[in-house]
Amino acid sequence: MGSEAEPTARVPLLLVAGVHADQAARVARAARDTDPAGTAVVHHDLREVGHGVVRRHLRHGDSEEVTVLELAHGCVSCTLREDFLPLLRRLSADPAVSRIVVQLDPALEPEAICWAIRNVVVDSTPVDADVDVRAVVTAVDLPTWLEDATGETELAERGLGGSPDDERTLAQVAVGQVEFADAVVFAGQAEQWTRVRTEAVVHRLTPLAPIAELDGLDLPALLDTLPDGTPVYGTLLDGENIYARQLSDHGIIVMGNEGNGISPAVRSRVTDRLLIPSFARGDTAESLNVAVATAVVCSEFRRK
Repeated sequence: MGSEAEPTARVPLLLVAGVHADQAARVARAARDTDPAGTAVVHHDLREVGHGVVRRHLRHGDSEEVTVLELAHGCVSCTLREDFLPLLRRLSADPAVSRIVVQLDPALEPEAICWAIRNVVVDSTPVDADVDVRAVVTAVDLPTWLEDATGETELAERGLGGSPDDERTLAQVAVGQVEFADAVVFAGQAEQWTRVRTEAVVHRLTPLAPIAELDGLDLPALLDTLPDGTPVYGTLLDGENIYARQLSDHGIIVMGNEGNGISPAVRSRVTDRLLIPSFARGDTAESLNVAVATAVVCSEFRRK
């Protein structure tokens, strides 16, 4: 009898974001420098995507190539489906690639990319089956980020944007990139008051993310400070019955508010979805308030 093949380990993937492409590129280079032979660095330049043209940069080992992609429909979704996600799958199957670093275009928000990796089907399965998103690192320009994150400038005014009808503001993207970051890298120099305010806002957006400086960046040391394998439990309607679920003796529990539940940004970080089943009969309340639900969840963790 033949034995079943063991599942292939997923290839680690690091996402690098930032509204300043040069700073994101420096972070990506710092990631590559830790293992130049095994690291593949991918970057899709979307500046001309509205005209149906995307320039894909791929660097692996001593090889560096630029491929001009001509798309039938000039949009970010087409780029993801037709090239980016299939490319990740091909790279993950290459035995010479031990890690993938993706330098995102300045107009992209990492949450949407992570969602696509986990949910968009490519050849019958999502690419999440082949790559493991280990972290999102966002570069923040100290002199200008706070103004960008609080202004009303549209992406198009900065020469950015995923398509001609992209009406997002620079603030939406700048905040989204930081809000979803696992680690933040500060770039540039700013007066002390600007730095203090920027640090305060960044900490409010992503309170658990460690911060490092781009000058002299030790990226492995920064990533080593991130929690490894900590389960994040969230109560969701599509979750698994908490009374039938094996629960860990450690982790993070996320409870949503009674009106809107858990926000999409936080929901994407949930690794284990839990459901408190209803045993009600007849006309009863549709849901528990968050205090009661929290008590039920904590009690079940304590009981197990």
